[in-house]
Amino acid sequence: MRKVAGPDVNSQGIAFRIQDYKNYYSFNVSSTGQYRIVKVVDNEWTNLVDWLFAPEINTGEEVNHLRVVCKGPLCSFYNGAHLTDTEDTAFTPGDIALWVGSYDDVPVTVRFDNVRVWLFD
Repeated sequence: MRKVAGPDVNSQGIAFRIQDYKNYYSFNVSSTGQYRIVKVVDNEWTNLVDWLFAPEINTGEEVNHLRVVCKGPLCSFYNGAHLTDTEDTAFTPGDIALWVGSYDDVPVTVRFDNVRVWLFD
């Protein structure tokens, strides 16, 4: 994914293990070079990993290659290199979606391509 317009203070990434629009996890990066992992239960947000700066997260309009690998309650998060792991049992199977948001009144535009999904037994 790559930001093509709008502010660098944004949120872009992957929502996963979606039960419905009020219950899911999300792996977000910002064009400022930060990432976080969020759990949403009954529309209440909890950061499993608070926003952290990481040299693996590309800034501005550079491309990021996010990957989430989950097996049971354990999920691992990557942007090329491994960033972190979380373990949580709230949701296991579920849907996925792409995520984009702006924290300003100015919208952000992000392009996604090469999206791949694998199912593991």
